[in-house]
Amino acid sequence: MTRVGYSYSESVSLTSGVIQRSCLGPLLFLVYINDVVELFCQGTICKLFADDKLYCVIESSDDSDCLQSNLNKLSIWSKDWQLNISSTKSAYMRIGDRSGLPEAKYNISETPLQRHYEYKDLDVVVNDKLKFSKHIDSILAKARQRASLIYKCFVSRSPDLLARAFTTYVRPILEYACVVWNPVYVGLIDKIESVQRQFTKRIPKISHLNYRDRLIFLNLDSLNSGGQKIET
Repeated sequence: MTRVGYSYSESVSLTSGVIQRSCLGPLLFLVYINDVVELFCQGTICKLFADDKLYCVIESSDDSDCLQSNLNKLSIWSKDWQLNISSTKSAYMRIGDRSGLPEAKYNISETPLQRHYEYKDLDVVVNDKLKFSKHIDSILAKARQRASLIYKCFVSRSPDLLARAFTTYVRPILEYACVVWNPVYVGLIDKIESVQRQFTKRIPKISHLNYRDRLIFLNLDSLNSGGQKIET
């Protein structure tokens, strides 16, 4: 039965599936797919969170064969439980460079998987070298655009108000999942810090202060707290 406002639909008995946005829906779905992790042999790790993933260390052709065998098991499981896997939306990424190891091809349900050299996982962009430069460039563009919109949309130039707007709407973009992609190169660290540096420099009452004093006045932390020395 479905309710829209004060109107109700006719009752229908469900023989399969889970009602979306129901309280028990997520729990019932997890119970339904929980045994999939038992399919895979040792060496292949399955993570059932958001976009489900398989991880496997490939050191020889036998490891590649083992991974393909696990994918075959997954394909059979999906057919048995009527949870079709979208092969065209599935892909694999080879991280690192094993010299001398032949390039393996994988498939699900006889559909070849595409190899990705770059992938967005939970809104974090990573490439096959475990570099996050493109992710940092992406969040910098979003953060600068959001910071510019604050100055366009807010009539007030109160330092306290602008600082709160920055920490509410801009810093989350720059800090999301930073424990994963936290940069180690000085150039990338400076690029991220420049967003807050430039924003605070535009605040009229404190624009004459150096960056460190502006942070103290606004009671803000550096984006690189605990890291390298802050340049003034």
